[in-house]
Amino acid sequence: MATYTGTAPSSLYAYFKLDMNVISQSEADNTSRIRYRLYLESRGGGSGYSQTKRATSLICNNQTIENTTTTYSFDKGGSSTLCSGTFTITHNSDGTMSFPIQASVGTHRGTCSLSATMTLPTIARAKPMSMSIVDSVADTVYYANIGDSVTINVTNISGRSGNIRWETDNYSGYVGSLASSTHFTFSSSTFSDVFGSESSGYVTFTASADDGTTASRTITLRIFEIKKPNISYVSVREGNSQVKSVFGSDYFYTNISDVSAYVSAEAYNSASIEKYLATLDGYTTYSDSSTINIGSVTKSGERNITFEVVDSRNQRASYGKNIRVKEYNPPTAECSVTRQGEGLNASVKVQHTVSGSTDKNTCNVTVDVRELPSGSFSTKYSANINIASTTQSVNLGSGYKEFASYEVRVTATDKFRSYTALVTVPTQAVGISINPKSNCVGIGKFPDKLVGNDNLEVKGDIFAKNIEANLTLKAWDADIDYLNVKEELKIDDKKLDIDAIDKASKVKPFAEYNSTSRLDTDSTRDLFGTADLGPVSYSGSIGGFAYSDVIRVNFPYYVNSISYLNMCMVGTSDTGIFPFIISYDSSGFRLRVLNIVNSNTTNRLQISYHARGEN
Repeated sequence: MATYTGTAPSSLYAYFKLDMNVISQSEADNTSRIRYRLYLESRGGGSGYSQTKRATSLICNNQTIENTTTTYSFDKGGSSTLCSGTFTITHNSDGTMSFPIQASVGTHRGTCSLSATMTLPTIARAKPMSMSIVDSVADTVYYANIGDSVTINVTNISGRSGNIRWETDNYSGYVGSLASSTHFTFSSSTFSDVFGSESSGYVTFTASADDGTTASRTITLRIFEIKKPNISYVSVREGNSQVKSVFGSDYFYTNISDVSAYVSAEAYNSASIEKYLATLDGYTTYSDSSTINIGSVTKSGERNITFEVVDSRNQRASYGKNIRVKEYNPPTAECSVTRQGEGLNASVKVQHTVSGSTDKNTCNVTVDVRELPSGSFSTKYSANINIASTTQSVNLGSGYKEFASYEVRVTATDKFRSYTALVTVPTQAVGISINPKSNCVGIGKFPDKLVGNDNLEVKGDIFAKNIEANLTLKAWDADIDYLNVKEELKIDDKKLDIDAIDKASKVKPFAEYNSTSRLDTDSTRDLFGTADLGPVSYSGSIGGFAYSDVIRVNFPYYVNSISYLNMCMVGTSDTGIFPFIISYDSSGFRLRVLNIVNSNTTNRLQISYHARGEN
């Protein structure tokens, strides 16, 4: 126990004292428990008392222990306790501790004060741990290779528990419980991938105890060789069963083949293959598995596909494979029709080529005829061809009305594509025609326009002079292109003011369609047609959507100086399909098809089109 004496007024006849006694110490907490007593003790046979509470304080290590008020009373040879109790103080990390003390009390004779320093007994501290890593002959290890075994030694672990772990920049793992000696092996299954593509890296081992003590050691782990993956075998396959059924598997075919490949590859030193790539004609596709869907091929000849694999360490290997490609051209058809009285004769030209294949992909040609404007098509001719190009004369039969116009449809269909051409056959060219059934006469045309009987119909302008009608002139309807009145025109004996009528009505006599001129005039030609484009495959992508190869649609005859061209879809087997025109000329137009739903083949796609140009 330590007793400290302060200063007190001489007239108080008392000592101002503080007893400090260490009653316990904790190694685990590094603390001491202290009992204290602050008191006045009689000096020189004096005595004193105060019934008034006086301020009393005790501060240890800058910590307020007491801050109160108290009375006191001491007799001759006795003492009076001002305050007492216990408190805990924490030692320094090395177990030592000294701290300042300040105390004071007010008395009826003045203030007593005390200042001192107390030094506590040192608490024994545990020794710090240390770590070393050695090999089988106890030499210190600074470098190790994958597959090596080492021993991790840790000192001063008595009374401690904890664990040992390893750590790199991106990975960490458990070694074992805290022990004085632990064996550890750098297994390839664990450490082959921790440094990525680097050939070496740092591994830090750390021993951690439950009292917060740690010890660590870092070594360099080396991977002497990062072996690249190997591609041992590649098989390129035809994915379109129809192509295989028609042509076999010796060749691929432009725009209709669906190319896929199987790649057999191996990675080393516990790495794995993460990506498979194939590049054909500058376009690269990839897969996470060994099967790659490459898609269609657009160029014929000997084509090279470059395959590449990438392993988990970003190491690569490549492999080249050639495939043989033949050009496939979808069927096209052209048709011209002549009239001979009530008969129709057609000249049909069909082109249908697959390079080197003349008889495996038969093309069916069908010629249908209907009366305009609303008749139904009936088949007049059908044949199969298996040669590259043929022109055939086809007799479409007889019984066609001379005063009616007809539409001839030629359809060429092979086992992959279909093409349709339409030709309009006008009425027979005539000078004067008489229809005895309706008692009608036509000049330059057949009398078929007006409703009713007893009519005169004229194609072209009528110039008349000195025409008089003594009877009433009646007509249910009139179709007059041009009327030239030299002097005056009267109706019910009243002069008709042509100028006033012209100013009052500016309604054009003909319908407008993207132009101020009527459709199909003497100087313009309007062509309407349909085309069967399916099946359509999708080889490219843009903005996450799939698009097809370029598809060509040929006009049945040339349309010069095209001023209007439009197309719409009239039939499809899918949704989310959008065909759009990319270019055109006088013989036809080119288009692509955008698929915003998926990249599967569209089995059926039909369009109609309207082109307007000059005769």
